[in-house]
Amino acid sequence: MKKITLFFALMLSWYSIGQPSTAAPTPPARNAADVVSVFSDAYSNIAVSEFSTTWDNADVADDTAGGDAVKRYTLSGGAFIGIQLSATNDLSNFTNFHVDIWVDNIDAGDVILPKLANFANGTGSPTSNEIEFTYAFSPGEAGAWISIDAELANFNVVSGGSSDISALFQIVFGSSGTLAGATLYMDNLYFWKPESDPNSDATLSDLQVDGMTVDGFAPTVFSYDVELPNGTTMVPTVTGTATQAGMGSSNVSVTDASGIPGTTTVTVTAPDGITVQDYLVNFTEAAAAPSVEAPEPPARAAADVLSIFSGAYTDIGNNGVQSFGAGPLTLDNIFINSNETLRATVNSSGDGFQYNLGIGNGQDLTDFTHLHFDYYVAGSVAGGEVIQFILQTFTTGGVFENNIIYTESITNTNRRP
Repeated sequence: MKKITLFFALMLSWYSIGQPSTAAPTPPARNAADVVSVFSDAYSNIAVSEFSTTWDNADVADDTAGGDAVKRYTLSGGAFIGIQLSATNDLSNFTNFHVDIWVDNIDAGDVILPKLANFANGTGSPTSNEIEFTYAFSPGEAGAWISIDAELANFNVVSGGSSDISALFQIVFGSSGTLAGATLYMDNLYFWKPESDPNSDATLSDLQVDGMTVDGFAPTVFSYDVELPNGTTMVPTVTGTATQAGMGSSNVSVTDASGIPGTTTVTVTAPDGITVQDYLVNFTEAAAAPSVEAPEPPARAAADVLSIFSGAYTDIGNNGVQSFGAGPLTLDNIFINSNETLRATVNSSGDGFQYNLGIGNGQDLTDFTHLHFDYYVAGSVAGGEVIQFILQTFTTGGVFENNIIYTESITNTNRRP
């Protein structure tokens, strides 16, 4: 599964904040295979995990303009908006980037910089490369919908030395801080390509597992990870509907996985009888949860403990938990005997998760002596497996300073509890 990142750098001047009274321009009708929509009423949208990430400086709200749904962002601090997709998306066959925005006031020289970040190794960091386009506003565009439609070939490489966009994962509207307190309206954020030949269209319009459309399905996403309940032994029924169903020789065949874990392959043949596309559904089994909760920590004075995640103490503020690695690692909260527990499903070596503490200000731990962490590893453990705790320090300006690392080996005899 592929994942992606986009950045929008805004260097504008807002004075009085208005509101659009009309809808953004209606996008043209396009074949489903020719558009990947992030947010639009005109097309089917791909899955988005966050329209404002935990690490940005914005609050997002659903709003309307001229009867159409829009996203309204209120910016603060460093004034940037992070949009994170639920999966990487392969846009290597697309030609254009489009977004409609509305701003109240524009000064000469103001620009917006759409930046696309590619994550070749899946979710998390680091990005493999970034490309960026510069759009310069004109004074007459203030207080009106602005349609930016840029050819991806005109984006400049700004990191990684490559223009590859086969694993786009995030979208960010950013600035140098000049937009703090500003409001931005957005609609019709999508990628498109010229109309394809239906005779060579080997895409699906729907992909279902046991009668339900796969989460995050899009015709241009060709691999999906589906976690099944612990104890599942029967391979689910997978079906696909060709976009060109009924057009000549267009057909769909399914090769079931041999077991769990395993991969079911859906093969689509275009009407021309030549063009073929495979869709992969990768089945895994959820790990068994422990039957007892983690040990109850001892009672401690508030001044003697700094809690990040525990029902025994008052947790400090943080920017939330984010996964990283090539897996992708899956994070969700479960309850064991009413005790809230974080479950991390690790799929690849090097996967992990992190907390950003202090919401930009960090935490002073110089007076503390111990780090405590309860963990449980479900299933067997291969030789050489370790769990690593990395504490990172940054300057007040957000510049990385150093790591301190503790490593513990995990074996089948010492895994918790």
